[in-house]
Amino acid sequence: MSEIVLKKNQPIHIIGGGGVGMSAVGLLLMNGGYQVSASDKNGGKYLQKLSEKGAFTWTGSIPENIPRGAIIFYSSAIPENDPERLWAVDQKLEIHSRHGLLKSLSAQYYTIAVSGTHGKTTTTGWIAFLLEKAGYDPNAIVGGTLVQWNSNVRLGNGEMQNMPVLVIEADESDGSFLDLTTKEIVITNIELDHVDHYHNLIEVEKNFHKFIRNCENNGGIFFPSHEVQNFMNPDLNSSEKIYEINRKIKINEEKHALVFSDSRKDITFKVGLQGLHNLWNAFAVLTFGLYHDIPVETIQESLFEFAGVERRMQTLLVLSNSLQSVISVMDDYAHHPTEIKMVLETLMKTGKKIVVVWEPHRISRLLRFNDEFRQVFEKLGLKKIFLMNVFDAAGERSKPEFASFELIWEEWKKSAQGVIFQKNEMDELLNLVLDQKEDTTIVFLGAGVSSDFAQSFAGLLAKKKVV
Repeated sequence: MSEIVLKKNQPIHIIGGGGVGMSAVGLLLMNGGYQVSASDKNGGKYLQKLSEKGAFTWTGSIPENIPRGAIIFYSSAIPENDPERLWAVDQKLEIHSRHGLLKSLSAQYYTIAVSGTHGKTTTTGWIAFLLEKAGYDPNAIVGGTLVQWNSNVRLGNGEMQNMPVLVIEADESDGSFLDLTTKEIVITNIELDHVDHYHNLIEVEKNFHKFIRNCENNGGIFFPSHEVQNFMNPDLNSSEKIYEINRKIKINEEKHALVFSDSRKDITFKVGLQGLHNLWNAFAVLTFGLYHDIPVETIQESLFEFAGVERRMQTLLVLSNSLQSVISVMDDYAHHPTEIKMVLETLMKTGKKIVVVWEPHRISRLLRFNDEFRQVFEKLGLKKIFLMNVFDAAGERSKPEFASFELIWEEWKKSAQGVIFQKNEMDELLNLVLDQKEDTTIVFLGAGVSSDFAQSFAGLLAKKKVV
């Protein structure tokens, strides 16, 4: 991809600026002194945030609103026949995908990028939160809303090596993370996912190796979590120091803490977010903090106080039913077998009854991991779950290569405790929890519309006024 030059005196227009990621980039551009306009067919709160900060925004496609001479960027959700895209081509304006924008933008910052199959959103937010507490005043773009910020973006004025610092979540799903120009990278773990883009784990690993090599070629450094120790590259700058830090960190699952053992004493770091997976995420954050010589007390506070990201084991409602059983409604983004397993294992440790409402995300993922999904639910004693429709925004249902889906989907529906394909189909679930004699957590799992259903169910339950 050729280098894109952003000029302060040239307007920038974003098509699809109402998305969580592109709106964050727009805010970052404005914080850097660029003139930004944005449009989105659906409008929404993220487009409103841009407007509140001074961007010229509008809902729908209105090509004539685009400032004269603007350089135009569009999100991955914008089709080729979008009126504003077509107009830009007709007017011979410079137009690029979001990949080019991220490449150009990241080169202007001391960019710290966090990637990995699982946990990257939480870890990105956690590192940004640590840097904030340590006084670095970072910019940050996260793929979810941090509870403490009530936002997915943070705008700051801090610097590292005389460059403004940016912490960003690096998405491996379509290979776009390879376009980033990075000074430091963190990788949480590596597993096959996004089977619409990758055929096997080898392809995934090759891209992560390229991600590491790109950082190395830019004079950068690589922080592996304890799950990707085999990806340590001895040629990377300062990797020996990072390796030594990693070697001295132990996970104490019983105390839900990390212990750093140096030559003088053991230092304990209590982790505030529940779950073994968050101990793994915290491992990467601790390594990062110790490498940068952030005071131990600041790291301890950050690891314990960080409240996490919305839709990561997020409790929406807690109440008591008529039998005085405590009923909790939880929303979680988990959509891969490993993620679902980690969430459910964590919830099982509470001793409460678990009721699962699952929205499979993408037909390609369900077909590829069909056996793994079944094994997760069955091994945890959750053979009967409530099933939501498969989230299929990519239109995979109509593709010939996924013809076997209908048969597998019928098997899932037959084995389900119930189906909730519409919001008005929640009566069975509602009656179940109202009559529950034991403390119960209802967890909605999925990366599509399951969060909307979780919010609706919590609202229905609250209206029963059985608190």
